[in-house]
Amino acid sequence: MSDPNVSSDLETRPTHLEPGATNAIGRSLGLLGDEWTLLILQQALQGVGRFGQFMKALPISNSVLTSRLNLLVREGLLRRNIYQTNPLRAEYLVTDRSRALWPFMLAIWEWERRWVDKSRRCPRCGTRCATATSRRC
Repeated sequence: MSDPNVSSDLETRPTHLEPGATNAIGRSLGLLGDEWTLLILQQALQGVGRFGQFMKALPISNSVLTSRLNLLVREGLLRRNIYQTNPLRAEYLVTDRSRALWPFMLAIWEWERRWVDKSRRCPRCGTRCATATSRRC
């Protein structure tokens, strides 16, 4: 007789996916799992909104930033607001959809603080700062 307080092996194994099938984690990582997307969203959620501000905050090329911002707008995670027409200037604003990611991002940060090798240090400030990939710590 099995103990009802102990999960069976079937309950702890990941769901089997047929080849080519996706699940919520796979779909989410498809959108958020590249090198820059979460870092751009982190900056936006902390108040960065203009292209030049993103460029100052992140060591990212113009073309990659443009591509990721367009993707985030298309997916409803940012909203593009034109604030000047001549010359054309826009800012990128967070949406409810991107605000909903904040707890997820905090959970990643907490996981990193607890489980990632403590010897990894930011090359800029020597600490394990949350913005170690940023140009400013």
